[in-house]
Amino acid sequence: MNIVIIGGSRGIGKAAARELLQDGHKVLIVGRNPKTLEETGKDWLEQLPIPVMPVRQRKPLDWCMQ
Repeated sequence: MNIVIIGGSRGIGKAAARELLQDGHKVLIVGRNPKTLEETGKDWLEQLPIPVMPVRQRKPLDWCMQ
């Protein structure tokens, strides 16, 4: 299953994403802080056999709320 978790680089979102990854799901985590997203990706890359690809959005996502 493909799953998107908002706020997946820390806290409950991070824990949920990790569990889902370990269960074999494809997980995309989204967060506001590029540094914590990158750190989470590096941690998981060392511990889990998964592809990690950091994606950065340069502009705020306010445009999608209009």
